Amino acid sequence: MINHLYKWVLISFFLVFSLTGCLVNESGDEDLVSILYSIPSVGTQVDIQSQRHEIINNSVQLSQFLSSISSMTGETPFPDFSEETLIGILSGFGVCTELEITSVKESTSSIVVELTKVFTVDPGLCDPSPEGFLSMHYVMISVDRTSLPISFRYRERSDYRNLNGETDKTLEEIKTGLHALSIEIDSLIGEARCDTDDQCNTIEYGHRACGGPAGYKVYSNLNTDVALLREASQAHVSLSKEYNSYNGTISICSMASRPSFICDNVCTLEGEDI
Repeated sequence: MINHLYKWVLISFFLVFSLTGCLVNESGDEDLVSILYSIPSVGTQVDIQSQRHEIINNSVQLSQFLSSISSMTGETPFPDFSEETLIGILSGFGVCTELEITSVKESTSSIVVELTKVFTVDPGLCDPSPEGFLSMHYVMISVDRTSLPISFRYRERSDYRNLNGETDKTLEEIKTGLHALSIEIDSLIGEARCDTDDQCNTIEYGHRACGGPAGYKVYSNLNTDVALLREASQAHVSLSKEYNSYNGTISICSMASRPSFICDNVCTLEGEDI
């Protein structure tokens, strides 16, 4: 009898311990906070078809990564490895889809990069050319230099009209939403006052029908809720894609380069009048 009771105590303890562990794992996201990041290079390549992730902390690793995707269409990055870590992502998907950086978050023990595979065309209707079929998305993300382990989460989203040509929103609702998000973005940026160039950064807005952002806005880290600004920016990009899909928009098929900026009391895009 005592032996049976002892066994049940051990089993009960084990079950409680296991369930507690599951709860901690499921609630681990509460410890993650959004961190600043930039995208020094994004585009397509035809050298590697499979999914691959590279953590790049020095020029040798960067050179090896770049040489493996010599066909890349984006800009060549020139990071300062004393201050930043590069994350190279070869998505393994491309035609009729887009790669979206949903968020980059950090806890005391790790960094989590969340990416979304966005279907821009109904997969059943996707009919790529041979060249398009080989063209795979890649992106390089820059974060403050870190020794934390980095993991990746992938999600999927559909941004195409259904077979009846319908969307979840009317055109007027999409226009109203874009207008409201533009006001929110401008309000979050405010005057963009700064003391030094490194307090300035840029954020994407809009989306060209052929891919990539419509443009960039400059902001200051000094008095800006950057996490909210990034959320508003991503929402504006996503809604712009809906607008393009709904409207059958055609745009120039070139990617807008991330512009340079300076601080002259306020953050300003170079070449732009203050």
